[in-house]
Amino acid sequence: MKKYLFSTILFITTHTFGQVSYLSTDFAGIGYSQFVSSSINDADYNFTETGTNFNWNYNGLVALNQETVSFIDPNNTGYKLAWCFFNNYLFNCNTQFNNNFNMASQLAQGIELEGFGADNVYAHFRKTSTNFQNRMIGAEVTTDGQTLPLILSYTLPDTIYEFPFTYGSNSTSVSQITLDLNSFNFPIIISIAQERINNVEGWGSLTTPFGTFDNVLKMKTVLNTLTNINNDGEITEIPSITHEYKWFDKTHGIPVLEVLGPVVDGVWTAANIRYIDNELSTFNPSFEQIVVYPNPTNGELYTNMPLENIQNISIYNLFGQKVGQNLNLSHLDNGFYIVTIETEWGNVNTKILKK
Repeated sequence: MKKYLFSTILFITTHTFGQVSYLSTDFAGIGYSQFVSSSINDADYNFTETGTNFNWNYNGLVALNQETVSFIDPNNTGYKLAWCFFNNYLFNCNTQFNNNFNMASQLAQGIELEGFGADNVYAHFRKTSTNFQNRMIGAEVTTDGQTLPLILSYTLPDTIYEFPFTYGSNSTSVSQITLDLNSFNFPIIISIAQERINNVEGWGSLTTPFGTFDNVLKMKTVLNTLTNINNDGEITEIPSITHEYKWFDKTHGIPVLEVLGPVVDGVWTAANIRYIDNELSTFNPSFEQIVVYPNPTNGELYTNMPLENIQNISIYNLFGQKVGQNLNLSHLDNGFYIVTIETEWGNVNTKILKK
Protein backbone atom coordinates (compact mmCIF):
# COMPACT_ATOMS: atom_id res chain seq x y z
CA MET A 1 0.00 0.00 0.00
CA LYS A 2 2.82 2.41 0.92
CA LYS A 3 4.65 1.61 -2.33
CA TYR A 4 1.48 2.26 -4.31
CA LEU A 5 0.90 5.57 -2.49
CA PHE A 6 4.50 6.68 -3.09
CA SER A 7 4.23 5.88 -6.81
CA THR A 8 0.97 7.81 -7.04
CA ILE A 9 2.48 10.88 -5.35
CA LEU A 10 5.55 10.68 -7.60
CA PHE A 11 3.35 10.50 -10.71
CA ILE A 12 1.22 13.46 -9.63
CA THR A 13 4.28 15.55 -8.74
CA THR A 14 6.04 14.79 -12.02
CA HIS A 15 2.90 15.39 -14.04
CA THR A 16 2.19 18.70 -12.28
CA PHE A 17 5.72 20.06 -12.71
CA GLY A 18 5.77 18.94 -16.32
CA GLN A 19 2.67 20.97 -17.07
CA VAL A 20 4.06 24.40 -16.12
CA SER A 21 2.73 26.90 -18.63
CA TYR A 22 4.47 30.13 -19.64
CA LEU A 23 1.89 32.87 -20.27
CA SER A 24 1.93 36.21 -22.01
CA THR A 25 1.68 37.83 -18.56
CA ASP A 26 4.89 36.03 -17.52
CA PHE A 27 6.82 37.70 -20.35
CA ALA A 28 8.35 41.17 -19.98
CA GLY A 29 6.37 44.38 -20.32
CA ILE A 30 7.12 48.11 -20.41
CA GLY A 31 9.53 49.01 -17.61
CA TYR A 32 11.11 45.56 -17.38
CA SER A 33 14.90 45.67 -17.04
CA GLN A 34 17.41 42.90 -16.43
CA PHE A 35 21.21 42.55 -16.41
CA VAL A 36 22.35 39.87 -18.87
CA SER A 37 25.86 38.43 -18.98
CA SER A 38 27.49 36.94 -22.07
CA SER A 39 29.85 33.98 -22.09
CA ILE A 40 31.54 31.49 -24.39
CA ASN A 41 31.49 27.70 -24.14
CA ASP A 42 34.92 27.27 -22.53
CA ALA A 43 33.68 24.29 -20.51
CA ASP A 44 32.50 22.44 -23.64
CA TYR A 45 28.93 22.20 -22.34
CA ASN A 46 26.29 20.24 -24.25
CA PHE A 47 23.38 22.66 -24.67
CA THR A 48 21.39 20.34 -26.94
CA GLU A 49 20.70 17.65 -24.33
CA THR A 50 17.11 17.60 -23.12
CA GLY A 51 14.35 15.52 -21.61
CA THR A 52 11.59 15.42 -19.02
CA ASN A 53 12.48 16.29 -15.42
CA PHE A 54 15.99 16.99 -16.72
CA ASN A 55 18.75 18.70 -14.72
CA TRP A 56 20.80 21.19 -16.76
CA ASN A 57 23.89 22.44 -14.94
CA TYR A 58 25.92 25.22 -16.59
CA ASN A 59 27.25 26.76 -13.41
CA GLY A 60 30.78 27.01 -14.86
CA LEU A 61 29.91 29.70 -17.43
CA VAL A 62 32.15 32.75 -17.02
CA ALA A 63 30.75 36.24 -17.65
CA LEU A 64 32.90 38.10 -20.18
CA ASN A 65 30.71 41.19 -20.56
CA GLN A 66 27.27 42.43 -19.64
CA GLU A 67 24.41 44.48 -21.00
CA THR A 68 20.98 45.54 -19.82
CA VAL A 69 17.90 44.19 -21.56
CA SER A 70 14.97 46.54 -21.09
CA PHE A 71 11.60 47.30 -22.66
CA ILE A 72 10.16 50.78 -23.04
CA ASP A 73 7.09 52.54 -24.41
CA PRO A 74 7.46 52.52 -28.23
CA ASN A 75 6.17 56.11 -28.30
CA ASN A 76 9.48 57.10 -26.70
CA THR A 77 11.89 55.64 -29.29
CA GLY A 78 11.58 58.64 -31.61
CA TYR A 79 10.33 56.73 -34.67
CA LYS A 80 6.56 57.18 -34.43
CA LEU A 81 6.25 60.16 -36.78
CA ALA A 82 8.60 58.61 -39.34
CA TRP A 83 6.62 55.35 -39.27
CA CYS A 84 3.32 57.18 -39.70
CA PHE A 85 4.70 59.26 -42.58
CA PHE A 86 6.13 56.13 -44.23
CA ASN A 87 2.71 54.43 -44.04
CA ASN A 88 0.64 57.56 -44.90
CA TYR A 89 -1.03 57.65 -41.49
CA LEU A 90 -1.10 61.44 -41.40
CA PHE A 91 -4.40 62.02 -39.57
CA ASN A 92 -4.67 58.94 -37.35
CA CYS A 93 -1.01 58.47 -36.43
CA ASN A 94 -1.43 57.85 -32.69
CA THR A 95 -4.21 55.30 -33.15
CA GLN A 96 -2.43 53.34 -35.87
CA PHE A 97 0.92 53.36 -34.07
CA ASN A 98 -0.56 52.21 -30.75
CA ASN A 99 -2.57 49.51 -32.53
CA ASN A 100 0.62 48.08 -34.02
CA PHE A 101 3.17 48.49 -31.21
CA ASN A 102 3.05 48.34 -27.42
CA MET A 103 6.68 47.53 -26.51
CA ALA A 104 10.15 48.44 -27.77
CA SER A 105 13.74 47.50 -26.96
CA GLN A 106 17.06 48.93 -28.06
CA LEU A 107 19.17 46.43 -29.96
CA ALA A 108 22.66 45.72 -28.69
CA GLN A 109 24.24 46.17 -32.13
CA GLY A 110 23.64 48.63 -34.91
CA ILE A 111 23.49 47.89 -38.61
CA GLU A 112 26.67 48.06 -40.68
CA LEU A 113 26.97 47.15 -44.35
CA GLU A 114 29.70 48.18 -46.79
CA GLY A 115 29.89 51.86 -45.93
CA PHE A 116 26.36 52.08 -44.56
CA GLY A 117 25.92 52.48 -40.81
CA ALA A 118 22.94 52.95 -38.51
CA ASP A 119 22.69 53.86 -34.84
CA ASN A 120 20.02 54.14 -32.15
CA VAL A 121 18.42 50.93 -33.41
CA TYR A 122 15.13 49.90 -31.79
CA ALA A 123 12.94 46.85 -32.34
CA HIS A 124 9.23 47.62 -32.03
CA PHE A 125 7.02 44.79 -30.78
CA ARG A 126 3.40 43.95 -30.16
CA LYS A 127 2.59 41.60 -27.31
CA THR A 128 -0.90 40.13 -26.93
CA SER A 129 -2.30 37.29 -24.87
CA THR A 130 -1.55 34.91 -27.77
CA ASN A 131 1.80 36.02 -29.24
CA PHE A 132 4.84 38.29 -29.21
CA GLN A 133 5.81 39.80 -32.57
CA ASN A 134 8.63 41.95 -33.90
CA ARG A 135 6.90 44.30 -36.34
CA MET A 136 9.30 47.13 -37.09
CA ILE A 137 12.91 48.25 -36.68
CA GLY A 138 13.79 51.92 -36.45
CA ALA A 139 17.29 53.33 -36.86
CA GLU A 140 19.16 56.57 -37.50
CA VAL A 141 21.26 56.79 -40.66
CA THR A 142 23.90 59.47 -41.20
CA THR A 143 24.60 60.31 -44.83
CA ASP A 144 26.05 63.46 -46.38
CA GLY A 145 26.26 65.01 -42.92
CA GLN A 146 22.53 64.49 -42.31
CA THR A 147 20.97 62.10 -39.80
CA LEU A 148 17.73 60.59 -41.07
CA PRO A 149 15.32 57.98 -39.66
CA LEU A 150 15.23 54.56 -41.32
CA ILE A 151 12.00 52.55 -40.95
CA LEU A 152 12.06 48.80 -41.60
CA SER A 153 8.54 47.42 -41.39
CA TYR A 154 7.96 43.69 -41.57
CA THR A 155 5.63 42.81 -44.44
CA LEU A 156 5.12 39.60 -42.45
CA PRO A 157 5.83 40.14 -38.73
CA ASP A 158 8.25 37.87 -36.92
CA THR A 159 6.18 35.92 -34.39
CA ILE A 160 8.85 35.17 -31.82
CA TYR A 161 6.59 33.35 -29.34
CA GLU A 162 3.06 32.03 -29.25
CA PHE A 163 1.41 32.04 -25.79
CA PRO A 164 0.81 30.11 -23.70
CA PHE A 165 3.44 27.44 -24.23
CA THR A 166 4.16 24.36 -22.18
CA TYR A 167 6.14 21.16 -22.53
CA GLY A 168 5.40 19.69 -25.95
CA SER A 169 4.17 22.95 -27.50
CA ASN A 170 5.04 23.59 -31.15
CA SER A 171 4.59 26.60 -33.41
CA THR A 172 5.76 27.66 -36.87
CA SER A 173 5.72 31.12 -38.44
CA VAL A 174 7.24 32.94 -41.40
CA SER A 175 8.44 36.53 -41.61
CA GLN A 176 9.60 38.91 -44.31
CA ILE A 177 11.48 42.21 -44.12
CA THR A 178 13.20 44.36 -46.76
CA LEU A 179 15.92 46.98 -46.39
CA ASP A 180 16.11 49.39 -49.37
CA LEU A 181 19.08 51.74 -49.16
CA ASN A 182 18.64 53.45 -52.52
CA SER A 183 17.10 56.50 -50.89
CA PHE A 184 20.35 56.88 -48.90
CA ASN A 185 22.47 56.72 -52.07
CA PHE A 186 23.48 53.09 -51.52
CA PRO A 187 22.39 50.83 -54.43
CA ILE A 188 21.59 47.94 -52.12
CA ILE A 189 18.31 46.13 -51.42
CA ILE A 190 18.33 43.37 -48.82
CA SER A 191 15.33 41.06 -48.40
CA ILE A 192 15.21 38.53 -45.58
CA ALA A 193 12.66 35.69 -45.53
CA GLN A 194 12.65 33.52 -42.43
CA GLU A 195 10.87 30.46 -41.12
CA ARG A 196 10.79 30.15 -37.31
CA ILE A 197 10.04 26.76 -35.75
CA ASN A 198 9.60 26.64 -31.96
CA ASN A 199 9.48 23.37 -30.04
CA VAL A 200 9.29 23.19 -26.24
CA GLU A 201 11.33 20.03 -25.99
CA GLY A 202 12.19 19.74 -22.30
CA TRP A 203 11.48 20.73 -18.72
CA GLY A 204 13.27 20.39 -15.41
CA SER A 205 15.78 22.36 -13.34
CA LEU A 206 18.51 24.70 -14.57
CA THR A 207 21.65 25.99 -12.82
CA THR A 208 23.64 28.99 -14.10
CA PRO A 209 26.13 31.26 -12.31
CA PHE A 210 23.09 33.36 -11.30
CA GLY A 211 21.46 30.49 -9.39
CA THR A 212 19.19 27.46 -9.71
CA PHE A 213 15.73 27.52 -11.30
CA ASP A 214 13.71 24.54 -10.13
CA ASN A 215 11.09 24.43 -12.86
CA VAL A 216 12.02 25.66 -16.32
CA LEU A 217 10.83 25.01 -19.85
CA LYS A 218 13.42 24.51 -22.59
CA MET A 219 12.55 25.73 -26.08
CA LYS A 220 14.45 24.87 -29.25
CA THR A 221 14.06 27.30 -32.15
CA VAL A 222 15.14 26.54 -35.71
CA LEU A 223 15.55 29.59 -37.96
CA ASN A 224 15.70 28.86 -41.68
CA THR A 225 16.74 32.13 -43.31
CA LEU A 226 17.19 33.20 -46.92
CA THR A 227 18.90 36.56 -47.40
CA ASN A 228 18.66 38.11 -50.86
CA ILE A 229 21.15 40.94 -51.55
CA ASN A 230 20.68 43.08 -54.66
CA ASN A 231 23.84 45.17 -54.95
CA ASP A 232 23.34 47.47 -57.93
CA GLY A 233 21.74 44.66 -59.94
CA GLU A 234 24.11 41.93 -58.79
CA ILE A 235 22.00 39.44 -56.83
CA THR A 236 23.36 37.14 -54.13
CA GLU A 237 21.30 34.63 -52.16
CA ILE A 238 22.58 33.45 -48.79
CA PRO A 239 20.74 30.59 -47.04
CA SER A 240 21.51 29.98 -43.39
CA ILE A 241 20.28 27.86 -40.49
CA THR A 242 20.43 28.95 -36.87
CA HIS A 243 19.47 26.97 -33.78
CA GLU A 244 18.48 28.70 -30.54
CA TYR A 245 17.99 27.08 -27.14
CA LYS A 246 16.13 29.04 -24.46
CA TRP A 247 15.20 28.23 -20.88
CA PHE A 248 12.15 29.98 -19.37
CA ASP A 249 11.25 30.48 -15.72
CA LYS A 250 7.81 31.93 -14.92
CA THR A 251 9.26 34.45 -12.46
CA HIS A 252 11.42 36.12 -15.14
CA GLY A 253 10.24 38.09 -18.16
CA ILE A 254 12.96 36.93 -20.56
CA PRO A 255 14.76 33.59 -20.99
CA VAL A 256 17.01 32.94 -17.99
CA LEU A 257 19.49 31.33 -20.40
CA GLU A 258 19.70 31.48 -24.17
CA VAL A 259 22.26 29.91 -26.48
CA LEU A 260 22.28 30.47 -30.22
CA GLY A 261 24.56 29.69 -33.10
CA PRO A 262 24.82 28.66 -36.75
CA VAL A 263 24.56 25.23 -38.30
CA VAL A 264 27.49 24.76 -40.71
CA ASP A 265 27.85 21.53 -42.69
CA GLY A 266 25.31 19.94 -40.36
CA VAL A 267 27.24 20.90 -37.21
CA TRP A 268 25.78 23.36 -34.68
CA THR A 269 28.08 25.70 -32.74
CA ALA A 270 27.16 27.68 -29.62
CA ALA A 271 28.18 31.15 -30.82
CA ASN A 272 26.31 33.38 -28.38
CA ILE A 273 25.52 32.50 -24.75
CA ARG A 274 23.57 34.88 -22.52
CA TYR A 275 22.06 34.43 -19.06
CA ILE A 276 20.37 36.72 -16.56
CA ASP A 277 22.78 37.84 -13.88
CA ASN A 278 23.55 40.29 -11.12
CA GLU A 279 25.34 43.51 -12.03
CA LEU A 280 29.04 42.97 -12.73
CA SER A 281 31.95 45.28 -12.05
CA THR A 282 33.31 47.44 -14.88
CA PHE A 283 34.71 45.38 -17.76
CA ASN A 284 38.46 45.98 -18.09
CA PRO A 285 39.89 43.24 -20.29
CA SER A 286 43.37 42.09 -21.09
CA PHE A 287 44.01 41.14 -24.71
CA GLU A 288 44.04 37.47 -23.68
CA GLN A 289 40.38 37.85 -22.66
CA ILE A 290 39.18 39.34 -25.95
CA VAL A 291 37.64 36.65 -28.14
CA VAL A 292 36.23 36.63 -31.69
CA TYR A 293 34.07 33.56 -32.35
CA PRO A 294 33.00 31.11 -33.76
CA ASN A 295 36.06 30.04 -35.73
CA PRO A 296 35.49 28.68 -38.33
CA THR A 297 32.32 30.62 -39.16
CA ASN A 298 29.62 30.57 -41.82
CA GLY A 299 29.58 34.37 -41.82
CA GLU A 300 28.35 35.91 -38.55
CA LEU A 301 31.01 36.63 -35.92
CA TYR A 302 30.72 37.74 -32.30
CA THR A 303 33.07 39.21 -29.73
CA ASN A 304 33.04 39.53 -25.95
CA MET A 305 34.30 43.11 -26.25
CA PRO A 306 31.54 45.60 -25.27
CA LEU A 307 30.50 47.78 -28.22
CA GLU A 308 31.33 51.00 -26.40
CA ASN A 309 34.99 49.91 -26.22
CA ILE A 310 35.27 49.15 -29.95
CA GLN A 311 36.58 52.06 -32.02
CA ASN A 312 36.71 50.34 -35.39
CA ILE A 313 36.47 46.90 -37.06
CA SER A 314 38.32 45.98 -40.25
CA ILE A 315 38.37 42.74 -42.27
CA TYR A 316 41.38 41.96 -44.49
CA ASN A 317 42.04 39.14 -46.91
CA LEU A 318 45.43 37.41 -46.94
CA PHE A 319 46.70 39.90 -49.56
CA GLY A 320 46.20 42.74 -47.08
CA GLN A 321 43.19 44.18 -48.91
CA LYS A 322 40.39 45.60 -46.75
CA VAL A 323 37.19 43.74 -47.64
CA GLY A 324 34.84 44.58 -44.76
CA GLN A 325 34.26 46.74 -41.72
CA ASN A 326 31.99 44.70 -39.45
CA LEU A 327 31.67 41.20 -37.99
CA ASN A 328 29.38 39.91 -40.74
CA LEU A 329 31.42 37.98 -43.32
CA SER A 330 28.39 36.51 -45.11
CA HIS A 331 29.11 38.45 -48.31
CA LEU A 332 32.72 37.22 -48.54
CA ASP A 333 34.05 34.14 -50.31
CA ASN A 334 35.14 31.13 -48.26
CA GLY A 335 38.72 31.31 -47.01
CA PHE A 336 40.92 32.90 -44.37
CA TYR A 337 40.56 36.52 -43.22
CA ILE A 338 42.18 38.74 -40.62
CA VAL A 339 39.75 40.49 -38.26
CA THR A 340 41.19 43.63 -36.67
CA ILE A 341 39.37 45.21 -33.72
CA GLU A 342 40.65 48.65 -32.70
CA THR A 343 40.22 49.52 -29.02
CA GLU A 344 41.45 52.22 -26.68
CA TRP A 345 44.05 49.72 -25.41
CA GLY A 346 45.35 48.79 -28.86
CA ASN A 347 44.44 46.46 -31.73
CA VAL A 348 43.35 42.82 -31.60
CA ASN A 349 44.07 40.70 -34.70
CA THR A 350 42.41 37.31 -35.22
CA LYS A 351 42.72 34.91 -38.15
CA ILE A 352 39.26 33.55 -39.07
CA LEU A 353 38.24 30.79 -41.47
CA LYS A 354 35.03 31.49 -43.44
CA LYS A 355 33.54 28.23 -44.73
